[in-house]
Order: sequence, then C-alpha cells, then structure tokens
Amino acid sequence: MIRLKQCTRNRHHWHSDHASECPWCLMVRQQSQDSFPVTLRSPPQPTSPDPAPVIHHPSPVSPQQSSPITLDKRWRMVVAVFLLVVLIIVVPTQSITENVKVAYTEKETYYTQEPYTVEEPYSVQETYSVREPIQNTAASYITTDAPGLTNWLAGREISGSHFETDADGLTSDGCKCSVWGLDQKHDPRQVCYQKKCITKSATDYQTVQKSRTVQKSRTVTQYKDVPHIRDVTKTRIEPTQVEVNWILGFKTPWKIHL
Repeated sequence: MIRLKQCTRNRHHWHSDHASECPWCLMVRQQSQDSFPVTLRSPPQPTSPDPAPVIHHPSPVSPQQSSPITLDKRWRMVVAVFLLVVLIIVVPTQSITENVKVAYTEKETYYTQEPYTVEEPYSVQETYSVREPIQNTAASYITTDAPGLTNWLAGREISGSHFETDADGLTSDGCKCSVWGLDQKHDPRQVCYQKKCITKSATDYQTVQKSRTVQKSRTVTQYKDVPHIRDVTKTRIEPTQVEVNWILGFKTPWKIHL
C-alpha cells in the first residue's frame, strides 16, 4: 500500500513515502522550474492603516497533489502490461519431440594375452662313440711236434704217437695241423705230427662314431586369451519430449500449456 508524504521544503510537494528524496525538488534543481511553486495571495483591503502582509500557504489538500498519484498509477500500468506480456508470451509452452543423445552404460568383454609355461618334448640326433672289434692279421703262431715225429722222419716202422684231429684238421685244443704223415702202425692214413697254435689274439678294437635319436624336454612360454569385463559408457539417439516456448521456441524447464 502506497502512502503520500509531504515534502519538508515545499508544502506543495507530495510524494510516496518510499522515496528517500522529494522527486519534485530534484526536478526543480535539474530544470530550474518548479511545477508547484509557493503562491503568495494578495492581502485583503486594509481596514487599518498599513497592515502587514500575510502570506497564506495553501492547505495540504491541493488539486496539484494528484500528479504524483497519477504517476504511480502509470507505473502500475506498466508493471501490469509487463506481467501480462510475460504471462502470455514467455510463460506458455508447448511439447515437441526431438532426437536427443542419451548416455548409457553396458558391460563389455575384452581379452588380454597372458603368458604361461609348459614342458614341451622334442627329439635331437646325438653322436656317441663305441669300441668295435676288428680282425688283426698280424697274429703270431707256435708249432708243437708230436712225440712220434722223430721216428716218422727217420722212416722207422713204428713212427710213434701223433695228434688226433677232427674232420677240419683241428686238434682238440683248437690248433691247426701243419705236418701230416702216414701212421705205419695202423692202417695207412694221414695223421698229424705237428700242430700250429696262435699265441697272440687276432682280435683288436677301434673307436667308431655313431648317432642316435634322443628324447628331451624344454620349458616353453606360450600365451592364452584371458577374458575380462568392464563398464563402457556409450550414447544413443532417442526421441524425447521437451518443452519450448510456444512463440519464441526456446527450451524451458517448466510445462504450462494454454
């Protein structure tokens, strides 16, 4: 509620009690003209000689006091028009559908390579040495005469004893007969009067290089795919209803339909 206040400088000036300073006095200082000057009334006819002039100030109620009230009404009208424009043009909205990017999160599986070790068998060709016997041709021999060899060589009738041999001409100790003669004591036949025996081994050895397949194992590093899960933020286009001003088209957070 607006109340009027009388100016302390000019009783003709009335203004709102909300104003800290009289607007009419301010206008006088700026324009050097007072719209509500102080009026001096003419004195009445003298009934006594040389009466002193009396200045009558107007009463507080004056027709000119309606001007500040009229100005305040104008401001009220301006505010009312402004509010009406806001209510009619700015506040009302309408709903429209537009495509909006919407963020969402989903689980995603991804793989990484992780190492591990295994024992792997493999085969190689390995060289090794062995000693093998070989025939020695430089063997030495010793000859042994039978007891009857002397009589046999002398041509005597009884030639004496001899060495018994087998069908291959070998004696019982493995020696080979080297001298054959007739046994005069028995039926005529060839008998052994001298044998030759080997005194040195005929077997020798040599080192021979050979190869063979050998099974071995080794530690090998291999890789495998290991699954993992992570949260991934993605976007998609979705139709969404939004509120916009029904005339100017700007977006609003409220929804007021006329």
